[in-house]
Amino acid sequence: MYLADLQLANRGWKDDFCEILDDLMESLDEQPTIDAVPVVRCKDCKYWSRDRANIHRGYCLEIVPEAWMNENDFCSYGEPRGERKE
Repeated sequence: MYLADLQLANRGWKDDFCEILDDLMESLDEQPTIDAVPVVRCKDCKYWSRDRANIHRGYCLEIVPEAWMNENDFCSYGEPRGERKE
């Protein structure tokens, strides 16, 4: 059996833990950001036509009329309803 000052041991652990978290946060702040672009989901796209039998799927009028899409799918052709291509 070992005798130990648990308050001292606990304080040291907390200090080490906080230091590790600080290093981690600093490291994350230094990471490059991603080059993200917003996507238009099929349900919000002007080319999507909803299926009458299943409200969660439809087909795309821009790509292939016979290709079924789920409402949360997306592609590079997506354009929000109401916007025009110039």
